[in-house]
Amino acid sequence: MERQQFVDGLGLEWEKVEEDEKRELSQELAAAGGKKGEDQGWYKVDWERVPELVEGRRVLLKRGKAYVPVREQMSLVVTEFTRRLDDALEVCRNPISLNMRFSASIGLGKLTRFTI
Repeated sequence: MERQQFVDGLGLEWEKVEEDEKRELSQELAAAGGKKGEDQGWYKVDWERVPELVEGRRVLLKRGKAYVPVREQMSLVVTEFTRRLDDALEVCRNPISLNMRFSASIGLGKLTRFTI
């Protein structure tokens, strides 16, 4: 229960697969997730967000979405954490040049570049 609350609080772009859709895709989900395909929960995400699961054929791909079983939830969290960390590191990579671009964009004139 705590784990689910934690994951729900992350604001990830996952869509929980509703019962109607699970029934509609029951055979395909069962093939992708093993014998208990219908009994477990599933998440629907853009397939580009889970390349390692696609490569390992551990998800169902349909209409541009990857249907990911709950047992692979940790992989979803790790992938999203890595993506967010990469984005943050890219922003922080060169703060001086970012500040220079920002300063230039607000019209502070010619700037001198400092190196550290």
